[in-house]
Amino acid sequence: MDPSPPVHQQAQVDLADGTGADPDHGEPPTGRQRPQVAGEIRRRGLKRVALFGTRFTMETGLFGQLAGVADVIGPKPDEMDSIHETYLELVRHATASPQQFQTLTQIAHTLCERDQVEAIVFAGTELSLVFNEGNTDFPHIDCASLHLDAIMRSLESISG
Repeated sequence: MDPSPPVHQQAQVDLADGTGADPDHGEPPTGRQRPQVAGEIRRRGLKRVALFGTRFTMETGLFGQLAGVADVIGPKPDEMDSIHETYLELVRHATASPQQFQTLTQIAHTLCERDQVEAIVFAGTELSLVFNEGNTDFPHIDCASLHLDAIMRSLESISG
């Protein structure tokens, strides 16, 4: 018997946080690649990026998927703690507060200024509860948006 969940359940897992990882336990996705993120970094010519997401996602550079694509600059330990805890709160409560927006925005600006990061990669779907194109005043890549665009292109090619 195949231990994998049915396709519709797996799709829910993959879209739950944009990585397919368990946010509480830092389990990596099940081997599926996310080429959209690396492609977008290359398309923009970025050399230094930072990640927002779970601790495991940040510490592993998006599960190693950005190795050779760009330098992944890690936040300082207290910043990583704040990002990780905020992300877990977003997952648990499915809503964002002005304080969470302010905290993450401050860290993003600090990384861009202090560490010359060229973009913040939102490596988790729940970050869309905090940020959108209208309120994000720092360079960023929204992984959820990239994944949804890729899904739509795939569906269009199937139905097309």
